[in-house]
Amino acid sequence: MKNSIKAIIRHLIVVLMFPTKINDFLTYAKGIYEAMNGNSNFLNSAAKVTSLKTDIDTLDSSESGLLTNPPTSTVEARNAVMEQVKADIRSLRNDVQVVADATPAQAEVLAKSAGMNVKAISIRQKRVNDAYNGDVSGIIIVTAEGGGPHEWQMSKDQVAITNLPATSKAKTKVSNLTEGDIWFFRNRPILKNDVEGDWCEWIKVKVQ
Repeated sequence: MKNSIKAIIRHLIVVLMFPTKINDFLTYAKGIYEAMNGNSNFLNSAAKVTSLKTDIDTLDSSESGLLTNPPTSTVEARNAVMEQVKADIRSLRNDVQVVADATPAQAEVLAKSAGMNVKAISIRQKRVNDAYNGDVSGIIIVTAEGGGPHEWQMSKDQVAITNLPATSKAKTKVSNLTEGDIWFFRNRPILKNDVEGDWCEWIKVKVQ
């Protein structure tokens, strides 16, 4: 099974979508409260959920006060409470992200259970020295840290060594290996003016 760190990984982040109209915003905020209140996935956020309910009630009351004659609230006061509700929800979003990161395979389900959404982002990571099984049995993919041309070696005991063809990139493929065998692989970069770099540590892998 492939177990290397890829150059690009996909990560899900929890996102909020605050409506601009106050009534829509109240509906949105109440939806998050209802989704998270008593939600067993976010028990550590119970106190924050309670605070959100209190602030939503205050915002609802403040908005209603603007509609009375004469008004019993001001736009400024209403907006200040709305910003507090947004702050409450942002704090809860951070809690949801922590839980989602702990179980990436369930990230989207967890976010939606909290009344929130996710979006995928790509994170580039530096390629590392690694060896892992390919999609077909008997094939091992070997990668090297960084980029550029590399030399490769393989061995069963780190004593008897077989040289593999050099490549112009930091990746190579070894085929026709026997399932169940254990192999060691290593590489070294080919630097400018054909200067040879240092061999990396041996990487152990079992052929599947």
